[in-house]
Amino acid sequence: MCDFEKSRLATALNALGLNARPAHLDDGSQGDGDNECLRITHEDKSVETAVKDQKYEADGKQYTVSISDVGVEYIEAMQADLNL
Repeated sequence: MCDFEKSRLATALNALGLNARPAHLDDGSQGDGDNECLRITHEDKSVETAVKDQKYEADGKQYTVSISDVGVEYIEAMQADLNL
C-alpha cells in the first residue's frame, strides 16, 4: 500500500528529493524506505452494513462514513492522501 515506486507519486516525490519506498513491506518486514501508510476508518462496527453504504447524521445533515489511506514520510514531513 505504501510503495510509491509502484504508483504515479514516485516521480513527484523523487523530484522533491524524497524517498518513494516503503518503510515496511506488505508482509510487515522492514523496508528500505521512509514512508509509512495509515488507514483511518470512520465507521459503525456494530452494524453489518458495508462501510461504503453506512450513513450518519450530525447537526441535521446526513453524511457517508469514510475510509482514508494516508502516506506519511517522516524525514521531510510529507503527507499524501492516497484516496484522491
